Amino acid sequence: MPNRDEVKGFEPWGRVLRINAYEADTTIYKGDLLKFKSDGQVEPAAAGTTAVIGVAANYATAGNEVLVYDDPDQLFVCQSDDATEPAAITAMGLNYNIVVGTASTLYRRSAMEIDGSTGASDSNLPIKMLRLYPSPDNAYGANARVICMINNHKFKGADAGTLGV
Repeated sequence: MPNRDEVKGFEPWGRVLRINAYEADTTIYKGDLLKFKSDGQVEPAAAGTTAVIGVAANYATAGNEVLVYDDPDQLFVCQSDDATEPAAITAMGLNYNIVVGTASTLYRRSAMEIDGSTGASDSNLPIKMLRLYPSPDNAYGANARVICMINNHKFKGADAGTLGV
């Protein structure tokens, strides 16, 4: 049975380690990966973003408060966008870029996914894939959900993360 294609952005996995309030620069959807702007506000990360600060815990519009899971050690669950990765356990430990889709205005949910074709040891990629999400309806292949973490977190003291394995 194939995995269900149900994009939800990034969702916290395990215990929530920390959550803080920031000011949104633009519309932000729950589950969006976020980055700082030069004026201190936050906005959704784009594909190719190097340093990020966390994941939006709620929907917010410009000038309003957005709560952010911003602990560098927080784990998340996210879907891979295609069958390229994670095709097997060998994809675990690699770093990945993101894909930014069109968010759901009805459900106010992110449409961010992990870009399965970008798996590499490159420390500039924002997401580190750790393991397959444990669920009977989830398997390696297209649209697999994985547990991951932010590889190059702005609060880790550097804009680059660690090399993938």
